[in-house]
Amino acid sequence: MVNFSVFRRLSPIGLDIGPRSLRAVQLSGDRSSIVHAVEMEIDTSQDSSADAIESVAKTIRVALRDGGFQGGSVVLSLGHPDLLLQNIRISDTPDAPLANGVLEEIASRANISPENVEIRWIDAGVVQQGETQRREVLLLACRKAAVTERIQLAEKAGIRLLALDAEPAAVTRTVLRQYRRQTDQSQTMLFLRIGQRNTLVFITRGDHPLFAKYLPFGGDDLDQALVRQFQIPLESALVLRHGYGERRRDQRDPEVVRTIQECLQPLWNSWLEEIARCARYYQVTFRGQPIERIIISGSEATVELQERLEKFFDLPVEILDPFRAIRCPQEIDMSPQWDLAIGLALYTNPGSVVA
Repeated sequence: MVNFSVFRRLSPIGLDIGPRSLRAVQLSGDRSSIVHAVEMEIDTSQDSSADAIESVAKTIRVALRDGGFQGGSVVLSLGHPDLLLQNIRISDTPDAPLANGVLEEIASRANISPENVEIRWIDAGVVQQGETQRREVLLLACRKAAVTERIQLAEKAGIRLLALDAEPAAVTRTVLRQYRRQTDQSQTMLFLRIGQRNTLVFITRGDHPLFAKYLPFGGDDLDQALVRQFQIPLESALVLRHGYGERRRDQRDPEVVRTIQECLQPLWNSWLEEIARCARYYQVTFRGQPIERIIISGSEATVELQERLEKFFDLPVEILDPFRAIRCPQEIDMSPQWDLAIGLALYTNPGSVVA
C-alpha cells in the first residue's frame, strides 16, 4: 500500500535500470531538490536469466538501503526492446471514436499482436495526406510479458511498484522541467537519448509529443567496432574510447584520435542518416512547424557528438542538464545520464501500474 504521507513529503523513487548499472533518485515533495540519489554497478556475469534477475533485485535492495531512501514506492521504466514506438496514420472520422481506428490499424499490422501487448496512444493531430485529412497517432505498445517481468522483479527486490512509465514520457518530463520559458513551450524540439544499446528519437512541440522511434544503435555498437578493428578485449575498447573522449583535446594523441575516428565514422554517418530520415518524416507530416532545437542526453551525449550534430543539421544542439532546475548534492556526478531516473521521480500520478 502506498504511504501517501511520504509521497507528499518526498517523490517516489525513480529507478533507472540499465544494462550495466542502475540509478535511483528521490526528490523533495515540491520536486525542487534531490534528497537521495545513488548509482551502482550491476553484476552482469550471471549465467542464467533467473540469476540475472536475482542479481538486479539484490542490487536494488542494497542501493535503496545504502542510499537512505524512504517510502519504498518505486517507478520503473519501460523502454526498448520491450516498448514499441511507432507513428501511425488513421482515417479522421468525426463520427467514430479514435480508439476504433487505432485498434483497427493495429490489427492490420504483422509486427503487433494485440493479445500480447499493452496498448497506449497519443493523438498527435490532424495532418494532410494528399487530398484527404488523416489523424497522426503516436503508438506505444509494450509486451505484456515485460510488465509481468517488472512486477516480478519488484517483488524479488521487496519494493512497492507505484507505476511502470514509458521511457519517452519520463525523459520528456525531465526536459520540460528544464525548458519552461514561454519561448521554449512554442518551440519544436528534436530530442535524442543515446544509450548503450539504442537511441530514443523524440520530437515534441512544447509538451505535445509528435513523433517517437527507437533506433538500434548505441555505445555498445561503437565499442564492438573497436573490438573488431583492433582485435582487443571489450574492456580495452571501453577504456580506449571513453578514456580519450574524457581527456582534454590538447592531451590526446592525434594519431590515436584519427585511428579511432576513422573506425567509428561510418557508424556515426549511418546513425546521422537515420536521424535525418526521422526528421524528414516529421517535417513532411507536420508542415510549417520546423525543428528549431536539438537536445541530447544519455551515456553518449558528449561535446563531440554535439558538434557533429550541429554541423550535420545546422541547428543549435544542447546537452541536457537534468539538474538545471533541481538542486543537487555536490557528491553526485551531474551527467545527462540521470535524465531517466529524474523523470521517473517526477512522476505524479499514482493511478494505474502501467502509465
